[in-house]
Amino acid sequence: MEPPSGGLLRPPRDRESVRGGQHTARERLQPPYVSLHDGQPHLHYSAPDADAVDQIRAITAAGLAYVVCQAGAHRLGRCARDGCGVAFVDTSPNGKRAYCTVRCANNDAVARHRTRHRDKSA
Repeated sequence: MEPPSGGLLRPPRDRESVRGGQHTARERLQPPYVSLHDGQPHLHYSAPDADAVDQIRAITAAGLAYVVCQAGAHRLGRCARDGCGVAFVDTSPNGKRAYCTVRCANNDAVARHRTRHRDKSA
């Protein structure tokens, strides 16, 4: 049995899909802006008075948007091991990563091996 593919998102295929995603993001997030408050230009992704949850949400959304636009939505995945479900960005050269970590891949391979041997002995 082959491990299932870890794909999480399908890339948008038309302008309406992209517009829908942008509308949803605009309702919840403010556009990033450049700040010079410490003497060096840098980006802020949330309002200065935003709480930690809103700041993390904004930074995560910006990071996901960057991955989708630069690498493609096919590079976002969910771990293929039953019971894990961790999301990851596939940085492998061929874009075929199915597990969040080597540990999950090994645990799944061991489970498949044990299942095969159990089925043969039964």
